[in-house]
Amino acid sequence: MFVAYATLTLASESKIYRTLDSQGRVSYSDHAPEDADEIEVKETITYTPTAVYQPAPLKQRDVVKVQGYQSLTITNPGNDETIRSNPGDLLIVFTVVPALQPNHSIQLLIDGDVFKTTKATTPMKLNNLDRGQHQFQLQIVEDNSSKVLHSSPGVSATLLRHSILHSRFRKP
Repeated sequence: MFVAYATLTLASESKIYRTLDSQGRVSYSDHAPEDADEIEVKETITYTPTAVYQPAPLKQRDVVKVQGYQSLTITNPGNDETIRSNPGDLLIVFTVVPALQPNHSIQLLIDGDVFKTTKATTPMKLNNLDRGQHQFQLQIVEDNSSKVLHSSPGVSATLLRHSILHSRFRKP
């Protein structure tokens, strides 16, 4: 890449010559050997980027304090969905509006019991979940008091996993 750039830079300042050796290999030079062909090199096209839009910083009076959360919704799994996962893996995807405040956390409840608490709003991966029907719910809680500020509607999903009890290859 550097050689090509250097060649293009030189092309605008001087002439470029092309030669073939006895084995048919091509070489380029800015010096003209006897059997060289002069190459016409077009001017290099350059690009000047335009300025990137930068929003003006918010003034203190423009910042609105969030009084409460508008929604907390589990988007995956869907309600009454049946999922086949032999390892028992399940991905809980959710949305929260507005964004989670710094002093708040999200709790995942499975069948009414707190399973996981996190500050991340990224999908939660569950591993080795028992087969059968489960109830999933999310809650936004205050970090220092564990007070529940907002709850999602419950979602019911059934997890199907392979069982050795139903195997055709079971030993008698």
